[in-house]
Amino acid sequence: MNDIIKEFTGLAQTYGRLFRCSVCFHDYSGDIFKAADISLYTHMNPFCQNVKENKYCDRRCQEFDSNIIRHFFSCGKKEIIKVCHAGALEFVVPVFSDNKLCGAVFLGPFRPAKSGRMNGIIVQGEGEEISDEAKRIFMTLPEIKSSDLDDMLMMTRLLAEKLGRTITSFNRDYILGQGYADKIPYFINREFKNGISIANLAEFLSLSVSRTSRLVKLHTGKSFPELLAERRVEHARFLLENSFLNMELVSNQCGFSDPAYFFRTFKKFQKCTPAEYRKKGKGKSKASV
Repeated sequence: MNDIIKEFTGLAQTYGRLFRCSVCFHDYSGDIFKAADISLYTHMNPFCQNVKENKYCDRRCQEFDSNIIRHFFSCGKKEIIKVCHAGALEFVVPVFSDNKLCGAVFLGPFRPAKSGRMNGIIVQGEGEEISDEAKRIFMTLPEIKSSDLDDMLMMTRLLAEKLGRTITSFNRDYILGQGYADKIPYFINREFKNGISIANLAEFLSLSVSRTSRLVKLHTGKSFPELLAERRVEHARFLLENSFLNMELVSNQCGFSDPAYFFRTFKKFQKCTPAEYRKKGKGKSKASV
């Protein structure tokens, strides 16, 4: 199964090189986490990262990409061509596995051509003033013309369909014949962003809550709440190191019920606050340049 994941991740990276852009995924279900390299989960390209240094712009990006686009797809919209508030164009296509919405593939950013009319594009509000460095990077983005839209959308659609098939294959092959020692972490990896409990795991395993609790302790040496908190903090560390998301959004994307609970849990595991952890991470990055 690792070969399938490597094949898909390699395909996504080839897209990036071929079109001189970035491929990234938004994971709505926890399924994409298993099927692609974790470095593809956020908008890591230089333009988006520079724009998101402005906290207001960062919030607008997250609100649109994580909430509004997800709502569009949940309501049945099949694909989106969007121009963000900073002026960059992206192609966005939903990912389905067994008719379940798992997430979305983003291909971009591109620079829309000034000439020629582009139909069917969703514009993310009014333009924002961006930094001089972001403006410089924007002018280096590959240009997209109206005549390119259908072909690029088709390529994004093919990538989303490939990811959906990869997830379906992974889920079916993984679960068949697996023991509890594998099914327990599989379930937590898939569902940790949601408000889950030991009862949900018990239902997944077709066992009673009491027996499930004993099996979790037997196979992991930890309780279910400990395992869940550990996985959420792991994802929080990744977001703090690799994004400009504010603490409330980090908390939300990791499945914590409120920011205060996120702060307490994170400090318990890391012996520092999320803000302190991010500052240390940024310091290391600067020191290594």
